[in-house]
Amino acid sequence: MKKSKMNLITGVFVLGVIISFGVFSQGTLANEKKIYVSDDWLRKSMVDQIEEPVENELPTAQQMSEIKEISGTDNGSIEGVQYAINAEKIQISGLGITDFRPISGMNNLKEYHAYSSLIQGDEEQVLNITPFGELQNLENLYFGYANIRDFSMLSELPKLKSIQAFGGINVNLPTVYVDKSTKKFVMEHPVKYSKQFDGKRTVSGSTDKQGVTVEPGIENNAVIINNLDESISKVYLSFEASSKDNDISNGFFASFSCEIPIVWY
Repeated sequence: MKKSKMNLITGVFVLGVIISFGVFSQGTLANEKKIYVSDDWLRKSMVDQIEEPVENELPTAQQMSEIKEISGTDNGSIEGVQYAINAEKIQISGLGITDFRPISGMNNLKEYHAYSSLIQGDEEQVLNITPFGELQNLENLYFGYANIRDFSMLSELPKLKSIQAFGGINVNLPTVYVDKSTKKFVMEHPVKYSKQFDGKRTVSGSTDKQGVTVEPGIENNAVIINNLDESISKVYLSFEASSKDNDISNGFFASFSCEIPIVWY
């Protein structure tokens, strides 16, 4: 009986050692995983921050965790940055980013700054910034030349101090049909703002006909133009929103420009 009990205790101990070793081995393997960053500039910027030698510019996950700041991009991809889990700043100076999903797990990220967010070859593309809504330590966002139509996912970020998003070129929106008897143009506001944009919201406009002007207005969530001239076949609208402090340099500001074809009936 004592022998059986001893064998049982020994077996449990051995099993525990095996499990512990397995967990340790998995952790070690994860840390030693080689990370490929496809963008040349981005990869160089990250490798330069790592103190130990990086073989073939393929840093390990452990080495990536040493990186505090990320800058660059040549081809518009940030794939691989998700392993820089301790990075606090991303600064993009090259082509626009099309896919922000890699940053969704970068919980230490405080600042994202992009000088230009236009997508080469598809300058009208609207950016999906949803992954930024998962970054609880995010403080500052800056998008230059950015077509952004939805900021709502940022509403609950507790540390967010500023957003500057300056619109790019005009984005083509769906046709608006206008009744000749009313001459009233009505469309849904094209931008969803986060709650930080609690100040003034404005719209200005122009048309495709020289000398023919419009005076658009915002009513609730609708954009309205009364007495639209029947000669107009296209309307150009520019939207701006800000926070109550109205400090563009250190607060919340977003602009968006679009063009809308008109069909009369």
